[in-house]
Amino acid sequence: MIPPDGYLHIYMLNVGQGDTTLIVSPMGSVIIIDATRPEKVNDLLAKLGNDGSIEHLIVTHPHSDHYSAFNNLANKYTVYKATLAPFWHAFGMGPPTYQSLIARLESRGTDINFLSGYSRWYPDDVMKA
Repeated sequence: MIPPDGYLHIYMLNVGQGDTTLIVSPMGSVIIIDATRPEKVNDLLAKLGNDGSIEHLIVTHPHSDHYSAFNNLANKYTVYKATLAPFWHAFGMGPPTYQSLIARLESRGTDINFLSGYSRWYPDDVMKA
């Protein structure tokens, strides 16, 4: 959570390959979509005055250049929700680092939602001022 200012803030971080989008809702909730370089996310959250929590992590698809920082972030911050791409998980397969992320989030009590190809997510609960 960031101290709320009533405005929506969207940060697109230059992380090289892959993308990292950090959204701060008008209420101060933090949503991160894909993350590759944890130090860039940590630096921005510190500058914004984060209280040690992230409302929502979103992984668009399980390629390491889209989720590799989330293991670090899940260790450092309280993560309330995660929306993850379902590939491989249903079969107990996939990259060990992705399986590790899922296990870490589960062990910390994060509410995890696995998207299907037709799922939609409406962030109404964190976007209202």
